[in-house]
Amino acid sequence: MTIAISILLVVLVLLALVMRHVRRYGGIKSAFDTSLKADRKELAMARSNVKSLHKDRQQELTAAQSEVEKMATVVASYENPGSGRRLAVVGPVSLFEHLVTIGKEEVPLLGAAVRSETGTASSHLYITTPSGFTHQQAFSTEWVGTGKFTGSTKSLNNGYELVTASEKTRREHSDEQIRSLATAIHNQCTLEARFVADLPALLEVSRRSMVTLEESLATVTAGSAIAAQLAGAQEELRVIEASWALKATTSAIEPA
Repeated sequence: MTIAISILLVVLVLLALVMRHVRRYGGIKSAFDTSLKADRKELAMARSNVKSLHKDRQQELTAAQSEVEKMATVVASYENPGSGRRLAVVGPVSLFEHLVTIGKEEVPLLGAAVRSETGTASSHLYITTPSGFTHQQAFSTEWVGTGKFTGSTKSLNNGYELVTASEKTRREHSDEQIRSLATAIHNQCTLEARFVADLPALLEVSRRSMVTLEESLATVTAGSAIAAQLAGAQEELRVIEASWALKATTSAIEPA
């Protein structure tokens, strides 16, 4: 049964290929007539050339459109920076390119000052805005028991004896983690000041680039070397197809 099914599948695949070949050349006789072999090859090459050039043309247009879209994203990021990418997260504090959030509070980085303090059971982060308002966040750094124990045993004649036992401990944050967060926020505040200072120039350059790319897209859309080649290949294909139709019709009505 399995062999029969396999043979049937092979036959169906071959039949599909034959039918495709017949449709491509407009009939059984013209598809297999040996006197039209060179004409079939010429037609196939012309069709392949048009298909290839059409693909190149689409890629050309897509690439030009993609460049415009990328620059539009850049311009938008300068016109409305928002929070920017998220750079770090420690507990309820998230650092972004242009601001830091503490819970639901948003603190702009421009002009902000940051410091951290460490204690025996907790560390604190302080962010002071240019207005003088200070945001504070505490982080637990205390080691606490987990309720899970580890121990070592030694073998006795009648079983095992527990020699030592200790409770596993963990802590939510480390002092070093909080100091690193404060350093990252401080450095991002510096970068934010540079960004704001450079923003007018960045906007001007990006908008000019946007105009240039849009003009380039319009030029490519209107026509290009590839577009001209495609038009020529399509015209050539029309001529070859007309010639093929005539020869195929003649071949079909000729007596065997």
